[in-house]
Amino acid sequence: MKHTLTFALALLGAVHAAPSVAARDVPVSVNRTAAQNVALDWQDWAGTRPVSVFFADQPDAKGKALQPLIRNNKQGSATVTTTGPGRPYFWIKPNGMSGRWVAERLLPLAGGRNFRDLGGYQAAGGKHVRWGTIFRSGAMSGLTETDQAYLGNLGIRTVCDFRTTSERSAEPNAWVQNAKLDYFTRDYALSGGNLGALFADRSKLTPSTMRDAMIGFYKSFPKEQAPAYRELFARLMADRLPIAFNCTAGKDRAGLASALVLTALGVPYETVAEDFLLSNTTLSPDALKADRGLRTIMAVLPPDVAKPLIGVERAYLDTAFAQMRADYGSVDGYLEKELGVGPRERRMLRKRLLR
Repeated sequence: MKHTLTFALALLGAVHAAPSVAARDVPVSVNRTAAQNVALDWQDWAGTRPVSVFFADQPDAKGKALQPLIRNNKQGSATVTTTGPGRPYFWIKPNGMSGRWVAERLLPLAGGRNFRDLGGYQAAGGKHVRWGTIFRSGAMSGLTETDQAYLGNLGIRTVCDFRTTSERSAEPNAWVQNAKLDYFTRDYALSGGNLGALFADRSKLTPSTMRDAMIGFYKSFPKEQAPAYRELFARLMADRLPIAFNCTAGKDRAGLASALVLTALGVPYETVAEDFLLSNTTLSPDALKADRGLRTIMAVLPPDVAKPLIGVERAYLDTAFAQMRADYGSVDGYLEKELGVGPRERRMLRKRLLR
């Protein structure tokens, strides 16, 4: 499969002082602006350092697999038009500096729910998480045939599904069955923390009580989800890659799993938190409505009361990490004692998953 890409338009160049940092340290954004248009932005080099952009339809491509797309651009941004069934990856190369791979974070899936790539984050040793290798998502029951073909082109081999027995029954994942993927599930029911008691008497629900309930929920996550997270890391260490993992909305159980994977790879906590909070943007209103549980909540609760439940807050992640430190001495202690990911395993994962 091969893309045809055409340089369409350079936008909004701004003059900056010449950068003194390595290319891998400078922000580059990649965002889909239309069905076939992708906007690339590298404003930190605008006006002073020419940038060339190369394209490939596989991550970490080399040699002839890299197709020249843009030469010596000084304007700091460009929009490219893409066609083809696969996914575009871009090699950004400032003159006189090492290059780096970039790609879209949110996958352009018609029936996807918060399906995004964990690649590109700066991690241990100044390296970056490999693109096209680890994906996080919400429920995959809405994936269209086109979506399934798109994901098939990504070569995903493994899916870890953190949903409960009843959630999977309500929204089966037909894609993993059609594609015959390695599919991990487990039979359990969420404890729900204080949420169950709160919903028994909705008159007591306020934004504050809902937020407190969510924080209580996150206190229970490290223990409650440990069996699933242990299986996720076991598959990462067994090189069952590329891998995708999901819950229902893709923001809570999958959000904490993402935070743990990124932490094990040496991604700074501030960046981990940014990825966690990105669900507030990438979990679109249509995706929220596609989630039966969230759709019901949005229908019966005032928006300000529903907001703490249908979104995420920094305090939620902070709570889960604080609970791990309280119970295990550190997050690394949790990774090692509860999930079997000690120093040797972390070194192995970083060698495999960082570039």
